[in-house]
Amino acid sequence: MPILLGREYFELAAMRFRPRDEAKAMRKTNAAYLFTAGMFIAAFVSIPIMNLATPIFAMAFMVHVHKKLSGARSELIEARALIVRSSSADRSPRLALPTERSMVPGLTGTHG
Repeated sequence: MPILLGREYFELAAMRFRPRDEAKAMRKTNAAYLFTAGMFIAAFVSIPIMNLATPIFAMAFMVHVHKKLSGARSELIEARALIVRSSSADRSPRLALPTERSMVPGLTGTHG
């Protein structure tokens, strides 16, 4: 039972962030860790009345497991680098985010 709970809930959580094939590959790579996580879910299922909240608990738990196994996101690392670069120039941290105009082709410039 822990194998099925860990596998299914992990794939559901992982497919929120990556394609199905990548989620399955990630599950196979971390099978032992996910078995242990499935044991926590199985323990939660065995508690009367509380087992009604199992789907909510299991999905939240597996999203956290997925985030842990995925590691740091490159977008966050790049954003931190932009903040550090801009703060070293004028001592006020700013994040350089694209504006709506710069994201739409043909709408660069101030007067569209």
